Amino acid sequence: SLMAYDEPLSSDEEKKQLEEEEEEDDDVEAGPLVLPPLPEPDRKQQRGEARSGASLVVFLIAVILGLSYAVPLNQRVGHLNRQTRRVYFVLIHLLAFGALVCLERILRGDPGVVRRTEKTCSPMPDVVRDRLREGRSLSDLRNVVDKAGDSYCVRCLVWRPPRAHHCSICQRCVRNFDHHCGVFGRCIAGTATSGNLPFFVAIICIGYLAALLFVVFFIWAVATN
Repeated sequence: SLMAYDEPLSSDEEKKQLEEEEEEDDDVEAGPLVLPPLPEPDRKQQRGEARSGASLVVFLIAVILGLSYAVPLNQRVGHLNRQTRRVYFVLIHLLAFGALVCLERILRGDPGVVRRTEKTCSPMPDVVRDRLREGRSLSDLRNVVDKAGDSYCVRCLVWRPPRAHHCSICQRCVRNFDHHCGVFGRCIAGTATSGNLPFFVAIICIGYLAALLFVVFFIWAVATN
């Protein structure tokens, strides 16, 4: 039987193969890029704002409930029938409970932070990859925007949708960003069914509704006295 032997490589082919091998060696030496840690949030400011916001909500709840039970208001309400009083106190306590639920969701819920995943981190823009390999800072780079309108944040190192924004206090990119709330110390973001924006809107509405409910029943009680 005939033995098949590799034909000797020409000088051009040998040169090309050598270049390919050198490129492969470079890839191996570079290895996978290790992303730097995410920027550290301003936790002191976050905690201070969150404490003030929580204290404000609890204080307003205590004021409304305290006035509802206080004398002489309670005596005036006593002139109303029992069913009316019961409806009022059930409603006012439900609103207080709803405010506490909204407060918890604002402080502990996810506003829509863009997490680092394989999907959000790739493909990495060449300019960012080159700087990371060289150990150079990214602080002077602008965010990279693709044709679809998505942008690559050079601080979080993630791809994010058009309405996302990087919060300078929380130091995270957040989808459907609305604003950073200085009262609760959290990013407020989302849609009607996502994020913490619905709870933020709800707690404001609850505050106005509770105040209105108290005033209406107070006037009603005085008028029937």
